[in-house]
Amino acid sequence: MKKLIRLMALSLLVVAQASVATAVTEIPEDPAPDACALAEREGKECKRWYQRGEVIVLQGVRFDTGSARIKPVSASILDRNIAKLKRAKRSVRVEGHTDAVGGDAYNQRLSEARANAVMEYFRDKGVNTQSMSAVGYGEARPVASNDTAQGRAQNRRIELHLK
Repeated sequence: MKKLIRLMALSLLVVAQASVATAVTEIPEDPAPDACALAEREGKECKRWYQRGEVIVLQGVRFDTGSARIKPVSASILDRNIAKLKRAKRSVRVEGHTDAVGGDAYNQRLSEARANAVMEYFRDKGVNTQSMSAVGYGEARPVASNDTAQGRAQNRRIELHLK
């Protein structure tokens, strides 16, 4: 009897593990992952933001597709820079950049709206935005090729230029 109970328990455990594995594999991939998400899929480490001279590149800031609505997962990336922006004695230009998917005019408007959304986010978090400006460059300033998903992901970014 004990063997039968143990066997049944093992069977249930195997079925439970199989259904968990199935559930995990059925999660759809993000249709427009950021550069860090792509790197992490390959097991590589990625900085979600980094400073290059007078430029802070916010690589992992995510927006709803075709929208300037900032996704909640972006809060930690933006929040890490609030203290630095509050201390800034210089003006800051928030730049929005897109990949080359879509038309030029559409990407231009989208990048402008996203740069403004990030500036509003900082304002709502207590950053004085009077010395900030927002500008969009659309697809005009790529940092990688738009021929690959990895390149397009790198091109979708927000940059903070300290002047």
